[in-house]
Amino acid sequence: MITIKHISGPLTGQEQSFGDEQERIVIGRDPELCQVVFPPEFTVVGREHMALLRKLSGDYALDLFGDHYTEVNGNAGEPEEAIPNGAKFVLGRHGGPSFVVAVDRSSTSKSLPRTQPQARSVPLRAAATRARRYAVIGLAVALVGVVGLGLAVRIEMRKQHGDQRRAAFAASQTAFLAYQVDAVNGAQKQAAGNLISGEQRERLNRAVFAVVLKDSNGRERLLGTAWPVRPTLLATNAHVAKDMEKLDKGDTLLVRPPGGGAEEYPVVSTVVHPGFDALQKFERSDPFYVPTFGKAGITLLGIGVPGYDVALLRIETELKPDVILPLASTAEIEAMAPGDPVATSGYPYENVMGQEVQPLGRTPEIQIGNVTALTDFFFLPTDPAHSRLVHHNMPTAGGASGSPIIDRFGKVVAVHNAGNLYSTATGDRLSRIQINYAQRADMVADLVADQAAARTKADEAYWAAQTSGFKRGFDAVIPVLLRDDRPQGATGEPATSFESKEALNSTEGLPQTNAKAPKMRGKTFHFSLKAGSRHLFIVYAQDMAPVGLALQIKDGRVIAGSSDVKSNNLWYQRITFAPAGNVDVDVLISSLDQDTSYTFRDYEWTNAVN
Repeated sequence: MITIKHISGPLTGQEQSFGDEQERIVIGRDPELCQVVFPPEFTVVGREHMALLRKLSGDYALDLFGDHYTEVNGNAGEPEEAIPNGAKFVLGRHGGPSFVVAVDRSSTSKSLPRTQPQARSVPLRAAATRARRYAVIGLAVALVGVVGLGLAVRIEMRKQHGDQRRAAFAASQTAFLAYQVDAVNGAQKQAAGNLISGEQRERLNRAVFAVVLKDSNGRERLLGTAWPVRPTLLATNAHVAKDMEKLDKGDTLLVRPPGGGAEEYPVVSTVVHPGFDALQKFERSDPFYVPTFGKAGITLLGIGVPGYDVALLRIETELKPDVILPLASTAEIEAMAPGDPVATSGYPYENVMGQEVQPLGRTPEIQIGNVTALTDFFFLPTDPAHSRLVHHNMPTAGGASGSPIIDRFGKVVAVHNAGNLYSTATGDRLSRIQINYAQRADMVADLVADQAAARTKADEAYWAAQTSGFKRGFDAVIPVLLRDDRPQGATGEPATSFESKEALNSTEGLPQTNAKAPKMRGKTFHFSLKAGSRHLFIVYAQDMAPVGLALQIKDGRVIAGSSDVKSNNLWYQRITFAPAGNVDVDVLISSLDQDTSYTFRDYEWTNAVN
């Protein structure tokens, strides 16, 4: 077991404990991916900043994501660094939050080996975990100066364990499928290798540049791969280029050609495809759900493989023509089909031997394989014009992001951006069922031609039409909450006795008694409730914004808060209240200091047995 005690930052004073079954504790700002969640606007902490990995021995080790700075006991953290009991962490270089960890190994058996968990596939950039890992995250929001409730965030983790025999059978089936895939992939790759000439491979290897972050102390880290499309423009992934926005004073983003030479080119500016942020905003505005088996009956669709994940890096020095890779035309790309031979080259060195020296001497790794499928960004079949997500079977790892994928003619048809991982006791590993992902290269051509914004705008109608079969969050979540709350004896559906659709704005700030606590906004609603009634108060925020809910009786006692309610995510909260006598109550809706649109309802049951 490990306990995280926050000593500075927005979570100051809070403690979060994780049992031995929690093998990976991801810390960051994304509530879908992290178990320890900081406010979304607290950008000194990355979306996925770092993780603590539980080893078979019961010890914990550090896992670092990208270039996010993590300090351990006064020194820069290192990948796989052992975490001692009492270690102090600081996230970010300037003004970041800090916490200490307490490691309790008393529950770890010293005589029996620990069971290896079964594999589970997750998208590469959502590798940490997802909200579907049964994170129960509650936000009890400040009634500071109003109802006397201090800010508290209680994060409880629970993990469901399936039947062991079924798990063992599933594992054997997975292993057999992996064996079959290995055999098929081997034959396919051999055939593909015969179609991609040595000249094309040599040109590809010559054109891949390493994207490197160099900080003010001279330390370096490999971030990804880029390749020239024009003498002063290199293409890569949007999620790689966005690291430019997070540079600290004295940091530099560089590109370096393959080999051990001293050549390097500072990146002076970036152009990110506008669809990268626009599609994520569309997906997060009200998340998607699909009907599934299980207690809830619905499953949240996480933002798995980012769409429009392409960008340009601009340098000042003109590169030689022999390293510029040609882009396939849109017609050539739309003619691509499953089974087509492809090749890629880049720097897939995350958690691979030799990763430390790659910024100094770059050795690109070439892979040959096949296109395995073509879908849109929602993983749905579609017409050739919208089949922009290229599935392929070439191995990948961190550092390969942005790698070019060429066809048999040496033209770039796609840009690699994501892969599948599975979770183990020692961290995430590449899936043997090799299905990885890339973005179509004509989106790079749109960026070069300054047509990306217009194309994205035209695609918005397609997004809405293609996802019309999914349930949006509000329409999916509210029926589940009502079903779970249905009391004994209730007839029919509850009546909506009150509804408010508003936004918390800057004039609705809550008083602060703790200067270290984050600023909050809130609005109070008054209700006169009758004896014997039963009420379900629900607040649901748009854009997955964190929101809190608390209820206070008029004598000043806080009798319910959102931290007491098991809700699946931060953006909706509920409180059930059945007064024994007539009573006046105040219900406070609160959020962080940002504009938060919400729907608030009071449902009242009839004939309920309280």
